[in-house]
Amino acid sequence: MKKYLVFDIGATNIKRGVLNSEADILEKEASPTPQDYKVFLNVLREDISKTPCDAVVLALPGVYSSKSGKLLYAPNLKGITGRTVINDLSIRDKHIFAENDANLAALGEYHKGFAQKPQSLFHLTLGTGVGGGYISGGKLFSGETTLMQVGHITLVADGRHCNCGKRGCFEKYCSSGALTTFYLEGSGNALSPTEIAQKADEGDFAAFAAFEMFGLHLAHGIASIINILNPSAVRIGGGLSELAKYYFPSVLELLGDMIFEPYRGGAEISTAVLKNDAALTGGAIWAEECLNC
Repeated sequence: MKKYLVFDIGATNIKRGVLNSEADILEKEASPTPQDYKVFLNVLREDISKTPCDAVVLALPGVYSSKSGKLLYAPNLKGITGRTVINDLSIRDKHIFAENDANLAALGEYHKGFAQKPQSLFHLTLGTGVGGGYISGGKLFSGETTLMQVGHITLVADGRHCNCGKRGCFEKYCSSGALTTFYLEGSGNALSPTEIAQKADEGDFAAFAAFEMFGLHLAHGIASIINILNPSAVRIGGGLSELAKYYFPSVLELLGDMIFEPYRGGAEISTAVLKNDAALTGGAIWAEECLNC
């Protein structure tokens, strides 16, 4: 059975997994993402050189061009923006493939997260940024460059400045940094999402309010996606899906009146089964597809 080495490259951490051809995770770990590009490449090279595998997959943030192999734009990881990572790695004895991280997460959740696959799936990833991937009829919706940059749809007119240069983007209200900001505004303290969850468990009103604001904006974002695509299923993944119990019930409560009436009740909306492992899983599926195409 084949083995694949998958790197899920985020602005904060690189998640690394070794998976088999059934997309089962055999081992995984995470480490901080180097901001220096040369260091970043060396970290990947060293891991690739010591890991026996049939192919390597890079799950890249932002807009990736399958035609040029270049990461055109990654607003939260600008050190690799404009880089052709596969070529720069200069590894000739390995199959190396790349795709957008949210697309791979959608692929992983679609294939491994359902007992019965839906006709269409929109998979939303919440973490340092906000991403999304769409699958319809079993096929990943993509083009020569990455589509579905939902993290940068305008959620609040003339709202908070985003790293992409726009204002009011979805990810400025539904990312880990957004949750920290909501809590800071209510308490004067800057805490991580996990710490805010701990505060909520202790009955902290500011923590409840932060999750309430987060859930309100997330409901608006999900409603916009449903109103455009009318998918059969919507799954919420990424690192913040681990904290879904603090905001997801309010999202479901709010969504009803936000969705275009003919589409109400059409989508199964839930947190992702694979949670933060979806892109690793999708990477192995992608490798299998690429090797067999």
